Amino acid sequence: MFVKIIDDEENEKGTLCIAAPVYNEAGKAVAAISISGPAFRVTKKMIQETLKKEVTETALKISQRLGFREGR
Repeated sequence: MFVKIIDDEENEKGTLCIAAPVYNEAGKAVAAISISGPAFRVTKKMIQETLKKEVTETALKISQRLGFREGR
């Protein structure tokens, strides 16, 4: 259910971003969290190896605090 969005300099040249939605108890996306920064600091490798997992896990934890349960 968790979708990860990666912006590879599509919105702003020289900036990379990764985001994941935050869901409420009904399973509706009500917010999102993201990390963005200059491409020389937030690299594609860093996104794949570290940030993707961390952003997804954090979004899930926030969602669970809002009452979201996967597989419902």
